[in-house]
Amino acid sequence: EVVQTAPSGPSATFTVSVAETSTFRVDALGPDGCGPASATFTRTVTSASPTPTPTPHADRACPTVTVAQPPTITSGQTVDIVVSVRSPSASNTVTLLRKDPAPVVAVRTETTTATTTTFTVRLGETHRFVASASDGNSCLGGNSASFFAPVRALVSIAAVRNSTRTYTFTGRVQPAAGTVALYRVEASGRRVLTSTAPVQTDGTYRIDRTFLGSGRFGFVTVAKPGSTGRYSTSESAVRPTIIH
Repeated sequence: EVVQTAPSGPSATFTVSVAETSTFRVDALGPDGCGPASATFTRTVTSASPTPTPTPHADRACPTVTVAQPPTITSGQTVDIVVSVRSPSASNTVTLLRKDPAPVVAVRTETTTATTTTFTVRLGETHRFVASASDGNSCLGGNSASFFAPVRALVSIAAVRNSTRTYTFTGRVQPAAGTVALYRVEASGRRVLTSTAPVQTDGTYRIDRTFLGSGRFGFVTVAKPGSTGRYSTSESAVRPTIIH
């Protein structure tokens, strides 16, 4: 391939762009047409090393998320979940997910320049949440926090006298899960276990009990979630009852 030509003279300059190693030949013809005289040379091209792409690092540009442990609330109440973010960036996107029990629900996502973000949620039972933060940069760090928001069950108690020293205790547990234990509360405050019963799927329970003695006592129902974990161990108010 002819790259360039130049008029005859004592010297000539050729400027070419070379992308890879190439071999060139220069031919020279005299003014009277004699020749040609030739010279061959090779131009070596060395490739530059590519600039390495930085690998995301666990400590670089990663927001750190912490959550203050929410207090235990009663089923149906609201609780404030306070998420703190420590980040090298001025603005972060903070997301709160309600995880367990299923289904997963996105509570809210908020882009903020504040170091703390408060999410107010109403809970019927204990849930596990995950709070996360992103500043828009790629990182491998632990930019999320998992925690539980504990809930006490609503527990009620009622008593009906059926006959001499025979009573039926009924009530409701919300959320509906677990078992209940009926305790007799003596004047000293000591509690004596009287009976147990399962919580039905509609949240109700029923305990029939015949007592050997008479007197004025307090009775309290203690609800336990069992393996469901849907609420913390909870109890009803103390119900004064005269056994006769």
